[in-house]
Amino acid sequence: KIEGDWDDSGQGRADKVSYDDTLRGPISGMSWDEVTRTGTLTMLGQSIALDGKTVFRGATPTALADNPQGYRIRVSAWRLEDGSFRASFVGARAIGLEFDDNNEVEIE
Repeated sequence: KIEGDWDDSGQGRADKVSYDDTLRGPISGMSWDEVTRTGTLTMLGQSIALDGKTVFRGATPTALADNPQGYRIRVSAWRLEDGSFRASFVGARAIGLEFDDNNEVEIE
């Protein structure tokens, strides 16, 4: 989210920039093909497409696919026409390690 103003010349100025993830919670399942660098993540009943452009932090896609129930994740993604998501970012924390806020599960 960006808060700011536009001046008369059409230039914008951001006073505040904040980030909130699209999905947050435990992983139900994940597949990852290291050769094609594509995969699918399932969480909170949602299907999320992954590819070589998806940024992973906190765990590699292979580690997540090998032990999906061992992690909670935060995902930045956009919804596709079929209702699924395409992820641009996946941040992972091992079960027992907390994120920086109190929300355990979220879909925006």
